[in-house]
Amino acid sequence: MTFLLLITLPLFYAAIWIGFGVQLVAQATVPVKIVTAVAVTDVVLAVAM
Repeated sequence: MTFLLLITLPLFYAAIWIGFGVQLVAQATVPVKIVTAVAVTDVVLAVAM
């Protein structure tokens, strides 16, 4: 039983940290996506004019 815990606990913690990191990256990329969308829209409008 203890051997199983030694294997599963690190995996469990790793999964939590990976999920946490993914959330942080996702939050960090939101402003970048907004800026990119605005820039693309500006370029499209400029070309359309």
